[in-house]
Amino acid sequence: MMHRIFNMQLMTIKEVSEYFQINRCTVYDWRKRGILKAYGIGRKVYFKADEVRSVLIELKRSGK
Repeated sequence: MMHRIFNMQLMTIKEVSEYFQINRCTVYDWRKRGILKAYGIGRKVYFKADEVRSVLIELKRSGK
């Protein structure tokens, strides 16, 4: 379930890990390395869905 805030689709860490079929630790690592940009709202962390999709496209292009 994606969240909508200010008309943006946002994803949680769990949703991103399920989308990429990766471990949640990898999402934290990608966030730390700047591959995914995180947005904090209160104490929660979200990722913009369109940015997540862009990362997937880039990863597919680069063959990683």
